[in-house]
Amino acid sequence: MEWRYSVAVVSAPDDPSRVLTAVANNAGRKGAQAYASSNSGDAWERIALGADDDMVVAFGWDPLDMERVYAGTDGGKLYVSENRGETWRQGQINLLSIAVGAMAAAPAG
Repeated sequence: MEWRYSVAVVSAPDDPSRVLTAVANNAGRKGAQAYASSNSGDAWERIALGADDDMVVAFGWDPLDMERVYAGTDGGKLYVSENRGETWRQGQINLLSIAVGAMAAAPAG
């Protein structure tokens, strides 16, 4: 399948060759999927993140821990990875019907 629509593309602040993206096959965001690359986009691996009808629309790297990255979805879910986007778990925050449109991680306190 050819991907034609991307909402989120982000590279790791400490390693621009590590890239995360969310794509769909049309502007209606059907068939949404997320991918990671560790070689500047020469090759991509699909990452398990959310459902095909709940597209990731924002990624944000933790400025104090480059291993931790967050992903927010159209459906208001927040996911976190502790290993640079290799594996993900759903975070404790669920915004229910509020879509995540942008994200920035900041130190607490």
